[in-house]
Amino acid sequence: DLSLNQTVTLTFNDSAKFECRWVYLKTSNKCIWTRGLKKIISLPIAHGEGKFAVKNNQILTKLMKNGQTVFKYVDSQGNESAGYPYNPNGSVKNIAGICNPQGNILGMMPHPERFVTRYQHPRWTRTPSLDLEGDGLAIFKNAVRGVAS
Repeated sequence: DLSLNQTVTLTFNDSAKFECRWVYLKTSNKCIWTRGLKKIISLPIAHGEGKFAVKNNQILTKLMKNGQTVFKYVDSQGNESAGYPYNPNGSVKNIAGICNPQGNILGMMPHPERFVTRYQHPRWTRTPSLDLEGDGLAIFKNAVRGVAS
């Protein structure tokens, strides 16, 4: 649908301030970008307008029913009901990323490009268990595999 009927948007954070830190995300394997990711990943955020909002509840229901909500803000244990600061912007239903119905287009607020190697993680010297490749790199590798197939 190429109409200009916008049904979702990103708007100002509930905190009314710029939020810049690391968050935990629960993943869904609905789209090519998220296949095979760990159930909970960590990525940085940096935004003043990152709150995911929908035009109405019907749109939200449709996104959730179709499995298009592929990233949700959670605490380190994977709990979605944690609230602020785990949901850093007040996004509806803790949504941090969505995909189109086909699963080949992804929109998300956290920044996977800022965690492609362990050396970009603020705790890399204190967390020897971190993989050499950051959680963000896996997202981009999935996209390449999806396009190549």
